[in-house]
Amino acid sequence: MHKSSQIEVEMVFLTTAEGGRKRPPVFTTPTNYRPHIVVAGTTDYLGVIFEAAPEFVQAQVPFTATLGLLFYPKVDYPALVAGVEFTIREGARVVGTGRVIKRLYDPVA
Repeated sequence: MHKSSQIEVEMVFLTTAEGGRKRPPVFTTPTNYRPHIVVAGTTDYLGVIFEAAPEFVQAQVPFTATLGLLFYPKVDYPALVAGVEFTIREGARVVGTGRVIKRLYDPVA
């Protein structure tokens, strides 16, 4: 994927008591974890893939990750700008929350 099709995020997975996963995903390379993110105040499900993240994460422990935007450039993902908050969804179920740190752009684009 081109750099313009990635975002850097800070996020956290919810506990099972909060409705989250029984266990957070393990991010080995390559990762096949492809949830959706929904920007606060919208109903659009945006397809993403975890491209870089700590291999093991725990519920309620914030971490930084790089997400690939699966349908870029057909979908521009304009809502994903620095500071915007979102939920991580598996279907209709919210399993985590986060915010965009920055959108990574290809300097020649």
